Amino acid sequence: MVDAFPDAKVVLTVRDPQRWYDSAAQTMSAVLARPPLLVRVLSWRGPRRPDPESGGPRPRTADDVAT
Repeated sequence: MVDAFPDAKVVLTVRDPQRWYDSAAQTMSAVLARPPLLVRVLSWRGPRRPDPESGGPRPRTADDVAT
């Protein structure tokens, strides 16, 4: 690495390996617990109109997109 980037600045830190692992595992599990943003956006269905027959929400149809 030094041969490829001889003018690069390097910051050397020393950290307890177990504390680093615990911190990294906590960060990664929090990130991986949620679906990716693109999946959340593409799966969002938006507000639903009530179903006149049951009074509850009804599945969206292609007609809902036009309105």
